[in-house]
Amino acid sequence: MDAIKLEKGEVIVDENTITIIDQSKKQSRWLLVSSVAWTLYGIISVFRYIEEGDDFLLWTGLFIGIGHFIIAFYYLFINTTQSVIPKDQIKSIKKGSRLGLGYVSIKLKSGRTRKINQLGSKTDEIVELIRK
Repeated sequence: MDAIKLEKGEVIVDENTITIIDQSKKQSRWLLVSSVAWTLYGIISVFRYIEEGDDFLLWTGLFIGIGHFIIAFYYLFINTTQSVIPKDQIKSIKKGSRLGLGYVSIKLKSGRTRKINQLGSKTDEIVELIRK
């Protein structure tokens, strides 16, 4: 059993499973609630356009509503916050960087994706450990 400490959590890899202890459930829940609220704001703006006829309300409502609906869809149906992942369920592993912060993306056979964020310089180390 190997473990790697993260900034806010830990990744534990043993023979058959990967255990990820991080704040992804909290982050995902916050993003989902925020996206739903902004989607409702977009819907309300479109209804206000119907009443008032101001084009600004229509286009901002559509832009904000559709954009945040896509984000909510992603966090509901594509992303997963599963903390224990059996190794036989892993389809692929990718490492990446966004704004200088490294992350590892684990694609599962179910089609869902589990991301491990806030890795710092430990991205390569985690990918090698998971692929063992």
